[in-house]
Amino acid sequence: MPKQEFSNETNEDFTRGELKFAYWYFTHKKLLKTILIVFLVILNLAIWGNNIYHFFLYKEEGKIHDLMLKELTKEKIDFLGYRQRTAPQELNIILQTVIKREKNCDFVAQIQNPNLNWTAFSFKYRFTWAGGETDFSDSFILPGEKKYLIAFGQKIQGTIDSFDLEIKDVKWKRLKRDEISLLGILSQIKAENAFLEEEPVPGLSKLSFTISNESIYNFWEVPLNIILYQGKTVVGADKLQIKRIRSQEKRSVEKLWPNAPYPVTAIYIEPELNIYNPKIFMPY
Repeated sequence: MPKQEFSNETNEDFTRGELKFAYWYFTHKKLLKTILIVFLVILNLAIWGNNIYHFFLYKEEGKIHDLMLKELTKEKIDFLGYRQRTAPQELNIILQTVIKREKNCDFVAQIQNPNLNWTAFSFKYRFTWAGGETDFSDSFILPGEKKYLIAFGQKIQGTIDSFDLEIKDVKWKRLKRDEISLLGILSQIKAENAFLEEEPVPGLSKLSFTISNESIYNFWEVPLNIILYQGKTVVGADKLQIKRIRSQEKRSVEKLWPNAPYPVTAIYIEPELNIYNPKIFMPY
């Protein structure tokens, strides 16, 4: 059996080191315990101090946060005033007159929409006077437009000293920029060269004019309001429908007018065309 050899030097060095550490540990045990306790106390104080600091910081920031929420809920913007400033202005009544006949009369008014980006796409109107009123009629008015409102053939008993135009149920729509540009269509529908020939047939006058559609659109019909003036006084009113007028078409129009007043110093022929109603356009 081979003989095993051991190194006494290695075992002795390891044993001495352990003995030295053990001796040092037992001689410093109380000191180490004290250091550990002090460290734990300091660590505990640091943790609690940090917690207390963040607690008070949270309380202060919470007050600031609550203050900010209160400030946010305050209505600093005058929304009511803004709505009032941006709301559409009421329609203006420029002219009101009555055209008297033998057995009845016609009421005529001219109104204006002062808003440049609001269209009154629907409203009702009627004329009222002491002892009577007309039926309500429906109409519209485009941005910035002036137009006539007419009630024909009203039977009146007695005389009319005064009357009023009543407008109600106005429904507004604010237009976008591309919608406002469509207003240029109206200036391309022109009624020109109007002339009233005096009684070519007894009791009847003949109104002649030309109407042209210089726009790129075809229309099923173009309603026209026709107003006759003597100086600044309205002496005649009528309506006429021009059927199926196409783009770039020019047409001569004649209309008989019974008992036309003379002299007539001005003839206004205005299209009453709601360009925001897609049903008025004919397909190509």
